[in-house]
Amino acid sequence: MTCSHERFTGRRRRRAALCLALLLLIQSAPRHARAAIGDGDDDAPPSKAEQSEALLRSLLDFFFAQQQAAPAPQSQPTPSPTPARDAKGQAQPSGQQNTNAPSETKKDEAKPRKGESKPLQYPLPDWSPLGSAGPVTVKSKDESSEEFIPAPDRWRFPFPRHDRYNPKRETPWVTGSTFDPYNQNVLKADYPVLGNHTFLNLNFQSASNLNPRVVAAAGRRRQFFTNQNFVMGAEIFKGDAAFEPKRWAARVTTVANFNFLAVNTLNPFDSRRGNSRLAVEEAFLEKRLKVVSPNFDFVSLRVGMQNFNSDFRGFLFTDNQLGARLFGNLNSNRDQYNIAFFSVRQRDEVSQLHSFDRRHQNVFLVNWFRQDFGARGYTALFNFVFNNDEGRVVGDRATLNVAYLGFHGDGKWGKL
Repeated sequence: MTCSHERFTGRRRRRAALCLALLLLIQSAPRHARAAIGDGDDDAPPSKAEQSEALLRSLLDFFFAQQQAAPAPQSQPTPSPTPARDAKGQAQPSGQQNTNAPSETKKDEAKPRKGESKPLQYPLPDWSPLGSAGPVTVKSKDESSEEFIPAPDRWRFPFPRHDRYNPKRETPWVTGSTFDPYNQNVLKADYPVLGNHTFLNLNFQSASNLNPRVVAAAGRRRQFFTNQNFVMGAEIFKGDAAFEPKRWAARVTTVANFNFLAVNTLNPFDSRRGNSRLAVEEAFLEKRLKVVSPNFDFVSLRVGMQNFNSDFRGFLFTDNQLGARLFGNLNSNRDQYNIAFFSVRQRDEVSQLHSFDRRHQNVFLVNWFRQDFGARGYTALFNFVFNNDEGRVVGDRATLNVAYLGFHGDGKWGKL
């Protein structure tokens, strides 16, 4: 009886403790429910389903969460280091270290992976453009850093030499040289010689003329004429000519001539002057006076020995003469105009080169070109020329004044 009474008393105590625990849990359930649904809207009251779910979760946490103790972490044995091997693949003693391993690792890290660009290494290499650019004309005041590379000289921007083939064939980019006229060269105004806007253009030409001929003259009519011209010119100008008219320019062009005439009979040519000539064919200064529109319509003045062509084909007047020319354009280059005055110089009868001797003849010209005149693709020209010839120095001294007014066209008008 004593044992059964004790068991009954203990059972009653456990029931009382369980009821007390349930009572305490019921009183603390709203706090657990609010904590469980705290992530939602704070203003909305919890529903009965949410309260029941929160109460059940709280009971489960109270009875079972504290009974699950976190297992103690088990220490993992440290693996023994792999013995280093030499170049032949044999293991080295543990006391010796491979001194080549760090350098090989650094080399592997320095090599860029496939598809990645090479990192910049400072100081930077002496990069240069592909063409023959000459020395740098604009020096930088800033030093290179890991983020920025100063490039004040916009014309000599560095360009990499790509060579994708073996053996090297300079493919696809071709580098220029000093005497290469077909690629970019500082001597033909592809790169500036001063600053970013001043250019130099050298002009060297050789023109050979071999003319075996038969003339309508008495005696032996066969002749052989040789005429050789060496052209040497230089122009210095300011302005990005590909984007705007020149701001100013100075040009000088000389021609050296060698000629020879072989005949088998008497000829009317005077051979006492020799067979070589040297003349100045161009020597002028040019200045841009004004830009009259945002499209770089401009007005310029050119003074000196210069070339001028008054019409499309050069039928009326085309020559290198000493004079002054005012020229420009309007309406986005749809209109071009010229106003010129020339004091005509003498020509050599054999070499056709000019001298600075006057021939007492003056020419005044005014012309106006209009593109898309009446129809697209048709250019009209209104031309006025006045010629004042005071007569020859020896012989006829009569004065001759001639005026010409004409209309010219070039292109097509519809189907015509």
